[in-house]
Amino acid sequence: MSTICKLAFRAPVETVLPITEAFLSKDGLSFRRTETEWPESMKGEAFIIERKFPSILSVKQVTTDVTEIYYNSFARLEDFASHLSSVLGTNVVVNIYQSVSTASYWALYSKGRMVRSIEAGEGTVDEHSGDMLPFEGSQPGRVCENDGDSFVRFDFHEQD
Repeated sequence: MSTICKLAFRAPVETVLPITEAFLSKDGLSFRRTETEWPESMKGEAFIIERKFPSILSVKQVTTDVTEIYYNSFARLEDFASHLSSVLGTNVVVNIYQSVSTASYWALYSKGRMVRSIEAGEGTVDEHSGDMLPFEGSQPGRVCENDGDSFVRFDFHEQD
């Protein structure tokens, strides 16, 4: 089983860390900063199988432009993603994906507000909201054909 829960955005890690720590302090969440092998949040025994605020945020600049924050729960982190988007002045993508059930949640935040979200499971879209993005078709997913029947599929390929 593979589970990915992360935020991704364009900002240097040295800018992201103090903003993250300020957010955690503002909400009264206790934390400590440590450096570990990347990403500490992905260790199976540390994962929280709930939609509650994670206990581990693994922050790393993965390219010269992009920083990712992996975390260890199914939380959608709406307030945190909104805060990062607003303070950093950049788009923030929330990406939650579990391969066993092809369950996923994807959201885009811009200027502090969520502009698009898609939730899917077992290859079908359960719910979506916000403004469709320019590259999207009339509905989320890809049209598939099977024995003359047409259906829409949404899995990790579409989420990517």
